[in-house]
Amino acid sequence: MRAKILTILCCFISLHAKEFLYPVGYHSEQDTFFIMYQKTSTHLELWEWDPKTEYAQQVLLSRYSPAGFTMLPDHSGFSFIDNGMLKVKQPLKRSPRTIEYNAPLYNVEQVHWITSHTCYASGKYCDYFGIFHIDWDGCVQPLVWQDGCDYLYPQKIGTDLFFVKRSHEGDYSVAYTSYSMKRPQDDFSDSMLLYLENQPIIHEALPFETPIAFLKMVSDREGFVISYPEKLLQKNPAVPFNYYRLYRSDEGGWSKERLFSFTIPTSLLVG
Repeated sequence: MRAKILTILCCFISLHAKEFLYPVGYHSEQDTFFIMYQKTSTHLELWEWDPKTEYAQQVLLSRYSPAGFTMLPDHSGFSFIDNGMLKVKQPLKRSPRTIEYNAPLYNVEQVHWITSHTCYASGKYCDYFGIFHIDWDGCVQPLVWQDGCDYLYPQKIGTDLFFVKRSHEGDYSVAYTSYSMKRPQDDFSDSMLLYLENQPIIHEALPFETPIAFLKMVSDREGFVISYPEKLLQKNPAVPFNYYRLYRSDEGGWSKERLFSFTIPTSLLVG
């Protein structure tokens, strides 16, 4: 039943007003869904919907432009990205809490909460995306960062950290390292200096000939990723995508297999 509801919501499109509904989260304790309502290309609203009572309510003021919705592990609230800033909304608080970083970090995305007060995310520092550990007080510690490379779509599995690596030349690969933090420093520049002096070993598992995105690891031996064309041309009616399964053999080597392909209308991706 829940899968059917999600399918209906994903497929809902008002052809006249160009409005969209996206299911972005599920509250397992309250059995409610969080829905992103896109009224225009620049106006987003977050709603909570109860399928039993069919009651829906807007849970954020309209002045916010929420993206990257994520439930906290203990269901005490949720986080979202608003204009590049990480915010946390709790039910009994009228306004969301802004996590003020102690680092010159921007374009933070792909937030994953480890506990209700610590998370890891991808963000830009000195023009390149890295992966950082962030706590409730905004203390930022680098996990993976390198001048000239981007590290995206982080996935923590046990003590391993998987991610998509994009080189300066535009080459893509799935890679991993250990999720290890150095001794916390009061100043981010000291944390970065300590990191650069003891950089982790990065293991490249699988190279790809085309760009990849939305890495999802289900264990330290299996995951999934989507590949897409290097250039999106408006003259093409649709954009092709490939969905891959990644798996590690008993000997330790990694392989990939294409599970299926799909297309999305170009008009929905390129405006």
